Amino acid sequence: MSSELSMTEKMLPASSFTSTSIRPSYYIREPNFGKYDNIEDITVVWLDSHSNVSLDCFDMKIRLRYLINHLLTFHSISTCLEYMNSDIEYEKVFFIVSGSDSEIILPEIHLSPKIHFNYIFCNDKEKYENLSQTYSKIRGIFNDKDSLLKKLISDITSCLSNLLPISIL
Repeated sequence: MSSELSMTEKMLPASSFTSTSIRPSYYIREPNFGKYDNIEDITVVWLDSHSNVSLDCFDMKIRLRYLINHLLTFHSISTCLEYMNSDIEYEKVFFIVSGSDSEIILPEIHLSPKIHFNYIFCNDKEKYENLSQTYSKIRGIFNDKDSLLKKLISDITSCLSNLLPISIL
């Protein structure tokens, strides 16, 4: 398989069949930095070391893809940091991170001008509440995908309206 894949080819359904059941399985390929260009100013990055294992997470990725064309998912902190440190100077990154991964990666990226906002997506909101006091770019800690998506849509819409050029004749 070619290593140069479009973003739509990064997330492909695959079917796995066994003699006892027919069940779809999905795999997500890690992005190859520099092999494609983002034609938008906005990127949604999602880091969750456990996001590749449940259908609920796959559903969330599909819903995010409807929201924004440039969605990158990472399953390792080191790969995500590699992307964050790459040459993405003109993009505004909306960063979704799991609670457990947030404690490790937020100290590394919180001062980056590339990061527009951070969103923590976890099961235990109270456990990570202290992070929102430490890191000013955190827009919220969410334990359900609907409220996270609602906030993300609101923030992206606001950001896009600020990016639109206005011409006065």
